[in-house]
Amino acid sequence: MTDEQKKQIVSLRSRGVSYTDIASNLQLSRDTVKSYCRRHSIKASECSEKAVSDCCEFCGKELMQTEGKKEETLLQP
Repeated sequence: MTDEQKKQIVSLRSRGVSYTDIASNLQLSRDTVKSYCRRHSIKASECSEKAVSDCCEFCGKELMQTEGKKEETLLQP
């Protein structure tokens, strides 16, 4: 594994990309990527399994919506 691949693994995993997707993108085995991440404590972002709109696209942290700031639109028949 090259240094460039290691940097890409860190970047992709921190954005919540799965081991399988990282492995296929970098032409490595899934187990290699998984082992590297576990050995170096690289975890997926907090929002990896949430909707993209619920997370900051730059840092990956969850966005909090303030209650009562949006008026709910009701559908009329």
